[in-house]
Order: sequence, then structure tokens, then C-alpha cells
Amino acid sequence: MEIKAMAMRWMAVSTLVLGTSATTLTGCDSLNAGESVEVASEPTGWDAPFSQLLASHNSSKLGDVVRNTGVPVEEWDKLYSFTGDASPERVNDTVGIGDIEWVNRSRSTDVTMHVFVSNGKVVYAFNDQQPRNGATSGAFSTPTATVTPRAIERGYPTNDTVWVLDISGGE
Repeated sequence: MEIKAMAMRWMAVSTLVLGTSATTLTGCDSLNAGESVEVASEPTGWDAPFSQLLASHNSSKLGDVVRNTGVPVEEWDKLYSFTGDASPERVNDTVGIGDIEWVNRSRSTDVTMHVFVSNGKVVYAFNDQQPRNGATSGAFSTPTATVTPRAIERGYPTNDTVWVLDISGGE
């Protein structure tokens, strides 16, 4: 699976953006129907490692990049991304966790919710207010996926080069 993110022409970097602050996961060890996951705000440290990777034009494993963000996730095996208009039922079915309530989840189509899962349990989730990168909505990526910057030549009207981050493999 390939995950793409466009960097804006006037931006030097693009970032994969995930969550912020302390998140309470009710029933984290065993989420059951009717329990809830509190979705955090976007973390402040998330951008820098992805920006640096994009600017360097080097590749890295997604797990290494996430580890350098300071996001409070120690162990995870899947990262899911969902657009704001994805129904809670679709999120629950895709992640495979039953009927869970997503507290503080933005429903704006301009926001993406990223969900970290470890051994089938949600360990962290956050609202990405300026989504640039992430798993294809309803799909997932893993820590062993490779994050690789790639140049795209844009034609008319700008005739310039934009850099994107592709996240592939590791499924």
C-alpha cells in the first residue's frame, strides 16, 4: 500500500501529522462495546521529524520517524487514518474493535483522525487539524513501512516541483 502526501509549493516540507497531549483510553486493555476512546488534539512535536526527512530527501522506517516525534505511543503495530466524514461504524469496523465511542473526534471533512493500534487495541488517537500525510482513509500502515520523499513535477500553471512523502510496505 502506498500513502501519499502533497507538500504545498510554498512550503519547504510536508509532514505526517498525528495526535497530542495525554489521552485517556477507557478500557484500553480490553475495549468492549459501549466503552470510549478520547481523541487527542494534534501533538506539537509531530511535524519536525517528517519535515526533516522530507528536506533531507532520505528514507526512513515509519516506526523510527514516529518514535522521534515525541507522540506518547510506545508500542504500536498499525496506524489507521480516517477522514472526518467517516462514520463511527466504519472506523470501528475497519479497526476491528466493536462498538466504541470516539470522544472529541472532529467530524470536519478538513480533519483526519489517526489511530494507533497495538495487538488489536487502540493505544492512541488524535485529530490532525492540517492533514498532509497518513494512511489512506480506512487503510493502515505499520512501523516497518518505508517513508520516502519523492519529487513531482507540476505543470501549468506553476511549472514547479513539489515534494511528497510516500509511505509504502510494512503491511
